[in-house]
Amino acid sequence: MSRPTVAKMRRKYQDHQGGKVVELLQEAARPGQPVKVDSRLTAHVVGIACSEAPAGRARWTLELIADRLVELNLVDTISRESVRQALKKTPSSPGSSNGGV
Repeated sequence: MSRPTVAKMRRKYQDHQGGKVVELLQEAARPGQPVKVDSRLTAHVVGIACSEAPAGRARWTLELIADRLVELNLVDTISRESVRQALKKTPSSPGSSNGGV
């Protein structure tokens, strides 16, 4: 533990005397970037990726999946990177490969 951490905890303890030490160790919720791709949207991404590719295409690309999500009014916009991360988090079933997407 660093000196600044110890000093911060000491200050918190002095400011909240009579409080439980365990409560002082809890950090307040931090504001952060909201989740962009939740499990519901991930399911749609996987469903699209596993479906037959659009006419004239051999396979789905990240950009095509992103465009399809917008067409379906599931999102206003989504980046290829968000689609890639959603696919990466999805475990592949035995005997299949995600090499085509």
